[in-house]
Amino acid sequence: MRKHCPVPWVEIIPEQIHVVGHRYSVSTPIELKSGRNDDLFGQADHEDLAIKIRAARQHADEAADTFSHEIIHSIDSCLRLHLSEEKIGRLASGLWSTMLESPGLLEFFIAVRDGRAI
Repeated sequence: MRKHCPVPWVEIIPEQIHVVGHRYSVSTPIELKSGRNDDLFGQADHEDLAIKIRAARQHADEAADTFSHEIIHSIDSCLRLHLSEEKIGRLASGLWSTMLESPGLLEFFIAVRDGRAI
């Protein structure tokens, strides 16, 4: 159970996701820093199978784009694609905009998953 956070989207983000057969935990720390003490919006740790999305100073649409970015990083790691940061960023933005602009797409994927599209 997540601690209460004043950012509404934190309450509905999944606590774990599956990426190419690997279970990643998902957390939403208020602040997130790199090893160089840089502020980060998100981070994927492929050794610990963990994704962190910074809760502070991100609106829901920004957090969704960040989450997409970290998911692409995770796919890249699992499949050993060795994509550049630029390509990961572009793929994440493309994925997020496709989902936003195609509301029936998620419904279709869910129907296929649930066996309702046969």
